[in-house]
Amino acid sequence: MGRLLHYVPLRSLFSFAMNARYRIDQQQRIGVVTCFDVLTIETFEIGMERLTRDPLWQSEFGELWDCTEATDLRIGPSDLQRMAEIDHAYSDVVSATAMVMPSFAARSLAQSYFSLFPLGRPARVFSKVEEARVWLVDTIANIAGPTNA
Repeated sequence: MGRLLHYVPLRSLFSFAMNARYRIDQQQRIGVVTCFDVLTIETFEIGMERLTRDPLWQSEFGELWDCTEATDLRIGPSDLQRMAEIDHAYSDVVSATAMVMPSFAARSLAQSYFSLFPLGRPARVFSKVEEARVWLVDTIANIAGPTNA
């Protein structure tokens, strides 16, 4: 069955830019962007736009960027400020962010990017998708607070 995780129920699956796709898991309240091949700032920008403008997206959802299948990272330190500007444009529609990066260098770059995030917005870098998913789901639940059943 390969690398398929428990994306249940999947409400939405769309590809963009030929090197990424996203899924919205309404039950867990997360959007998962999976990047493969070459990861660029354009991939990030298109991903943010498409994910957050999907009709199923809600502002309390968190985003999980899975970059473990990326074969090349063409985002450098000089791109971090532009990425922060892109992210700031969507800051009112994303509650928390987790990124999974394949290498120490990529994780360090992602951590530098997160240092530019607005204060108080949860964001973490991981090396494993499942760890990121658990953290993100727990973080979103804590932000949302108790539900009235």
